[in-house]
Amino acid sequence: MRQPPPRRVAATPIPQSPPPASEAVLRRLDDTSNALGALLYGISALARAGLATIGIWIILHMDTGSRSQGGAFYVGIGVVIALAWTVGCLIRLSLRRR
Repeated sequence: MRQPPPRRVAATPIPQSPPPASEAVLRRLDDTSNALGALLYGISALARAGLATIGIWIILHMDTGSRSQGGAFYVGIGVVIALAWTVGCLIRLSLRRR
């Protein structure tokens, strides 16, 4: 009986490790990362302030029927949950930057 030809596992050679990055490139990447992090913190602060403002505005302009049925309470709970979510995102962002 005739043997089948041996199979090649990899048709291409194994790639070599990439060359080490230069110090200047790493410094620029770090500066860019810091600038984007500061931008994200600023945008998040604006979003939190806007969220709190909208929640307070909704509660203040709610009709008495909705307010007496606990509408203000539920809007307040929703705002607190959304603020807690944004704080959690900021904590994860700061832990990732370490």
